[in-house]
Amino acid sequence: RRIMKLMAPAVIGLAPLQINVLINTYFASSLAEGSLSWLSYAFRLFWLPVGLFGVALSTATLPVIARYAALRDMEKLRETYASSLTLAFSLTIPASVGLVLLGEPITRVIFQHGNFDSLATVRTAEALSCYAVGLFAYSSVKIMVPVFYALDETRYPVVGSFLTMATNVLLVWLTIGFLQHKALALSISCAMILNFLFLSTVLYRKLAGYSLRYLFSGLGRVLCASLAMALCLFGVQYLLAPLALAGFAGSVVALAVAIAIGGAVYGITLYALGFKELTVLVERVRQRFGWGV
Repeated sequence: RRIMKLMAPAVIGLAPLQINVLINTYFASSLAEGSLSWLSYAFRLFWLPVGLFGVALSTATLPVIARYAALRDMEKLRETYASSLTLAFSLTIPASVGLVLLGEPITRVIFQHGNFDSLATVRTAEALSCYAVGLFAYSSVKIMVPVFYALDETRYPVVGSFLTMATNVLLVWLTIGFLQHKALALSISCAMILNFLFLSTVLYRKLAGYSLRYLFSGLGRVLCASLAMALCLFGVQYLLAPLALAGFAGSVVALAVAIAIGGAVYGITLYALGFKELTVLVERVRQRFGWGV
């Protein structure tokens, strides 16, 4: 009986997501030929970091959150939630920056073959950039929802889902005239951010507060490291532009080098800024392999 009680809000909460897909498909069908395909390909690329970071973190966090909720250890629950959310920011924000700056070369390498021409690459990359804006929010919500279920407060994710649907429809209606296919991706991102803000506010009250200082301190470090990575990627792309234009093999090498250097700059900068989660991880690795001991 309790399972059915928890399932009902989950089923209802999924309905707006499916409705959003149908609504955006309807609007896309009235746009330029290929719009639906551009959005579909962009969403596939967007979903990769969501699955890697959002779903993975949610799966890892759920049993810990559920245990603390069952023990009514709210202090540990708050600490775990704040740490998980900070970690989500540290993974998804640089991923968003990477998708925006490297969206076109990523799309070119993966999809630009056969009938998928350069125009489709540019349009898909535009949609990908718009989807990437809401990546942090979508992944963070996946961490928040299990907390609501652990607290037996299932109605709020449902309300958030319907809020997302209404916001998406409104923004599409307001912006599709001048943003075209980009409006469909950007509206979903903005709706996800609004849902994130709504659930964050509610959860802050339900948990009787948690360390915003810790959260914003970590977020500040992540933003600084992401900025350093973005500046690095601008320079690397400029230097590797001739290689990227030298055929498919050159594009693959240029993209791989850009991702490797950008990721290294981000990680080193974040560690140098004293990001707690990364510092702990590095220390554990050093102890495991006896480095610096």
